[in-house]
This record gives sequence, structure tokens and C-alpha cells, in this order.
Amino acid sequence: MLGRSLPRPLMWLLGALLGLLLVPWLVTGTLANPGLGKPPPGLDLSTPRRSVDYFLTATRDGRFEDAAFALDLQGVAPQHQRRVGAAAARQLRYVLDRKLWLDVQSLSDDSAGNPDDGLHTETLGSVPLGSTQVPIRLQRVSTGAAASWRLSRGTVSAAEALYDEHGPGWLGQHLPEWTQRTSLFQVALWQWAGLLLSLVLSLLLAFAITSLTLKVLRPLAERTVNKLDDALVVRARGPLRWLLTTLLLTLAVEFLKLPAPAAAVLDSSLSALGILGLAWLATRAVYAIADVVEQALTVADPSNEALIRHGQRTRIRVARQAVNGVIFLVAGALLLTQFDMLRKLGVSLLASAGVLTVVVGLAAQKSVGNLIAGIQITTAQPIRIGDRVKIAEDIGWIEEITLTYVTMKTWDGRRRVFPITYFLENHFENWTKTSTQKTAQVLIHADHRLPVTLLREEFMRLLQSIPEWDGDVARLVVFDVTAQSLVLRATASAVDAAAAFEVSAALREGLMDYLRELEGGRYLPRTRIDLPTM
Repeated sequence: MLGRSLPRPLMWLLGALLGLLLVPWLVTGTLANPGLGKPPPGLDLSTPRRSVDYFLTATRDGRFEDAAFALDLQGVAPQHQRRVGAAAARQLRYVLDRKLWLDVQSLSDDSAGNPDDGLHTETLGSVPLGSTQVPIRLQRVSTGAAASWRLSRGTVSAAEALYDEHGPGWLGQHLPEWTQRTSLFQVALWQWAGLLLSLVLSLLLAFAITSLTLKVLRPLAERTVNKLDDALVVRARGPLRWLLTTLLLTLAVEFLKLPAPAAAVLDSSLSALGILGLAWLATRAVYAIADVVEQALTVADPSNEALIRHGQRTRIRVARQAVNGVIFLVAGALLLTQFDMLRKLGVSLLASAGVLTVVVGLAAQKSVGNLIAGIQITTAQPIRIGDRVKIAEDIGWIEEITLTYVTMKTWDGRRRVFPITYFLENHFENWTKTSTQKTAQVLIHADHRLPVTLLREEFMRLLQSIPEWDGDVARLVVFDVTAQSLVLRATASAVDAAAAFEVSAALREGLMDYLRELEGGRYLPRTRIDLPTM
């Protein structure tokens, strides 16, 4: 009836006005973020994976206004969507980098999303906010005939609060914008500079604090009767500096607000450094205890003090190495637990327990044998550090004994290294096993007519002039008689093998000089030929 009563031009005018009023409402209902303007080229938010990939790519390049298209801004007035969207995109990207590392490939690439997360919803994770957890979600938003996946309105509304708690703090907010946009391995330039500065300051503070602390502790330790604290103060300087540097660097890193991947790597590295520092400190403590124990040991028989000291030193050194071996083993196991990759590798190896047991048993057979041999050597002590030995025709001193090998320094300065099992499976000579005394032996060939008594008198006279002779053994006898010569053996003792060598050299030289001068050398060895008479 109304249409019939109104003129047709007036009806057209009323229709046009009604259309103009309905167009904004229709546009708002079909476009999720009408205030952002024209979408950037190539925008694809059809699946959760593509939406998150677009958001991360745009924010990485600093295109926060473009990244706002991946946000659900329906709760924001259209005239404010561009400003609020850019700010929220920037804040969310910083928070996600700091607290939630996203694996884009693990997200659904289906337009319907992951059904396990609920209808039209994809949960990326959660970020702590005070005492609660804020879920980071994608929501499927209808835009007319099509639909797009965007970070939900709840996530966008929490962006500012999350940024206030996990953002760069006062320092990061007052630095130039380019220091935050420029990054290397997802770490901003200002954070790299902060890491370097933190390391330098931590080192300087650690050195200063350690020096001051030890300067105070050293006089206090000297006043006590116990010598262990003195040894610990001397040996703890390096480990304390290491541990203090690690601790200070750990505290300083908290202010840098590093991205989650970088923070995880740095936390694992600092934990590993702390474990190494504790292991170093423990080994230094073992060395200090070993030094104090060695100094506290007494010698019941002063006549064999050198030998007894050698035995004590060997036992202490092997025990120290065994304890340090356990420390290194525990530290190595703890280090593996700090890195997920190595921890998973250990779990996968243990899954094949049967095969692993056989393999480890076969591989460790020789190592266990060496360990047992080292314990036997330490207990029975066929050799000790400092012993003079003859091994495989080489003469030298035992310089080092470990649980796996023995080092001998030869008389000409070479180092020969033998597996510890060698001394249980082969024979060798230990010239200082029960006593360091060594008897020198010299063989002299002379003519059959030699007056042995004269040579024996000269032998005794020579010994009196040789300072290395200890006055114990002195004897010259006819050792053998051959068709060509008379063989005499001169023996004389010395305090050790080195002195015995000097005695033998002096006797050999002196007796031969005497034979050459005695009656014009007529008693030197001669070859006689009996010619037949005609």
C-alpha cells in the first residue's frame, strides 16, 4: 500500500539511502579487519600453517602492519585496527620468540585445522602471565564465502600484558629501533652486544671477587694447624673464577630477554660450564687432599726412606687418578643430560639393552683388564715412580704410573710408554726394588803370565780414589781362562745404578792403564803361534 502511494522516483531515492546505510554493515560482516585496508599481495591465511608462516615472515621483515592481517581484530574499532594491529603483531612476535618457539611444519595445513584442538580452533601453546597460562590460539574466521585462520581475539587482547611481562624491559624499550630489528640467528643486535658486555663484566667481577676472597682466606688458613685449607686456597683460584663467571653470566642473561631457542641453548651451555667448573673444583680438592696426605705420611725405616717414599707416592697418585676418573665420569654423564639431542641418543642406545650389554662388555674387556692390572701394580708394587729399571734392553727410570700405562725415561732422554698389563705379562729388571744399591762389574782380559796379586792391589787402590764407590763390595777374581787370555772380573758396589755405571767406567779405564804401563805392557792379551822346527 505504501509503495502504491509513493511516487516511483521517491521510492528509488529511499532505496539508495537504505543501501548506503547497509553497505558498511555488510562489509563489516564479510571482512574480518576492514580497518586494515587493502590486503598485501599473496596473502594466504587459508590454513593454520600458512597463517602462522605468513605472520612470522612478515614480523621477521619488520612489516608489522602487514602482519596485522593474521590477527583477529574484530574486537577493535575499524579506525584503530591498523595502529593496534601493528603494535599487537610486534608485541606478539617478541613474546613468541622469547617464550614459545613455533615449529611451523608441525601445524595443520588443512583448511579445517587440527580436529584434536577443537572445532575451528588450533592451539599453538601457552605463555605464562603471572600465575596463569595464556593460550596462544588460531581461530577460523569467516569472511564471506571464504574463511581464514587468524590469531584469536583473546590472544590479541593479551598481547600487551604478555609484552609487559616478557618484553625487552626498560633497556630494550629505550634502545633505537634498528638495534631490535637487526638480528642474527633470531637474536637482536642489542642482545648480542649485551651478551658480549655481560661476558666481559662477569670475567672482570669474577677475577676481582676471587682475588679479594682468597686474599682474605689465605691468612686465616695459615693460622690453622690443618694444612688442608692452605692447599685448597692455593688450588681453588682457577675453578672459583670459572664458577663465579658462569654464575654472574647466568644472572646477567636474564635481563637480555633472549628468544626461546637462544635462551635454551645458552641455558644448557651455562649449565654445562657450571658442571665443568664443579668437576674442576672437585679434582683440585682431590689434588689438595693427596698433597696433604703425602706430607703427613711418616717413614718407619729411615735407612730406606727413598724407597718408602717412592711407594707412598705411587699409591697416592694412582688413588688420586682413580677418584678423578670417577669425577670425570659423573661430570660427563651430567653434561649429556644438559642437551636434548644427546639425552635422546642415550635413551635410544639403552633401548637395545641386550645388544648394548654385549658390545660394552666386549669393548670394555681390555679397559677393565688394564684397570685391574693398575690396581695390582699399585698393591704389589713391582715398580714405583723413580725406580731404576731395565725393560726390553733399555735402562731408565719410571717416570709416571697410571691405571692404563707406565712411562719410562731412558738414560738418553727418550720416553717409552708401556701398557700397564706389560708388567704382568713380561719380565723386567727393577734395580731399586728392595735397595738402590747396585754392583758394578768389569771384565778384563790379560796374558796368562799376569801376576794377579799386583792387579788386585791396583784394583783396591783405584777404588779408594773413586767417590761413587760406597765401600761395601770390592772383589777381583779370575773369572775364566781361555786359550788366548786370562779373564778377570772386578766387582764393586755403589749407592745406585747411576753411581755403579761411573764406578765401572772408572775401573775399566784405570785397570787397562795399569796393564799397559806394567812392565811395558807385557801382560796385555797376546796371541802365540808355535812354529815347527826344521
